[in-house]
Amino acid sequence: MKWKTVTGYAKPLEVEVGKTTAYLRRNMEQIVDGEGNDAWSYEECQMSLAEYEKYLEVVSSAEMSILLEKFENQEKASADTLLNQMEIMATQSAQDETLANILLNQMTEVN
Repeated sequence: MKWKTVTGYAKPLEVEVGKTTAYLRRNMEQIVDGEGNDAWSYEECQMSLAEYEKYLEVVSSAEMSILLEKFENQEKASADTLLNQMEIMATQSAQDETLANILLNQMTEVN
């Protein structure tokens, strides 16, 4: 599948099927163009109806469901890991601040 970046002025549909051609769109983002007009930027894949039917067969297959489930599990695990790292960093920062305060208090007591 070949994806190309497109800019348009109407909100795009994720899937649009015509008489002879189907369009898949992803990564849709509302933007402001160079002239200050509201626009949409997105990636688009154009295919024949026969190609689109094959695409639908693959997407709805059992193998694809298994792959998507594995991908979702990996994304969840990555998110959990990132959250844990953020919690560790917050704890470390709080500990650093406490230690700095202790050191400052000791220095003021000495002077």
